[in-house]
Amino acid sequence: WKPHYMTADATISSAYSAGSAPVGLEVLYYRNQDSGKKLISSVNRMAGEDDAFHEVRSALRTEQAGGRSIALREAVMRGARGHFLVWHWMWLDGRTVTNQYVGKLLQARDKLLFRGDDGAAVMVHAAYGENPDEARVALRAFLDANLAAIEASLERARGK
Repeated sequence: WKPHYMTADATISSAYSAGSAPVGLEVLYYRNQDSGKKLISSVNRMAGEDDAFHEVRSALRTEQAGGRSIALREAVMRGARGHFLVWHWMWLDGRTVTNQYVGKLLQARDKLLFRGDDGAAVMVHAAYGENPDEARVALRAFLDANLAAIEASLERARGK
């Protein structure tokens, strides 16, 4: 699975082990955005129309990760090989954002303050069998161990 987003300036796509369960990480980093590449766009989706995977439902959640609460969106995905969860959010100006309207306002503010328009889509995903809590346990463990490093990498990229 790959998210169906506009082409980013930089991407990370990796797989990790969180205990006994594999967890995937997708980071899409955008800078100097224009009509051909945007973090916040109506065409950015978890899956395209012709993809093997489809989003079944989505909901807002608040999770404890990295020693703090983080707001995120949870997408339930289904494909030929089963179900998986994607926890995703936008990273703008050092903040996690799940609402596209709030994200656009933050981007406009940053442009007015000459801060640029850097931002990223951060997605972690894990498969599950019968119970989505199986994936949630793995995603929490991964974020507990790696959220600070992910955010530090985004801060470093923004400073360049």
